[in-house]
Amino acid sequence: MRAATGFAIGGTPPFGYLTQLFTWIDEDLLVYETVWAAAGTSDSCFSMSPTRLTKISNMG
Repeated sequence: MRAATGFAIGGTPPFGYLTQLFTWIDEDLLVYETVWAAAGTSDSCFSMSPTRLTKISNMG
């Protein structure tokens, strides 16, 4: 995982990679007001709306 993203397993964020990667989102997440994602380390995370996450991650 680190070779492709620059981040270790358990801390891999959904965006912010040095190279473009194919990404997708489980449509079931779109029913929630807030989702949580890893923020680059195994002990950090952030929250945002799934709609915003989709836009930032170039998935929608």
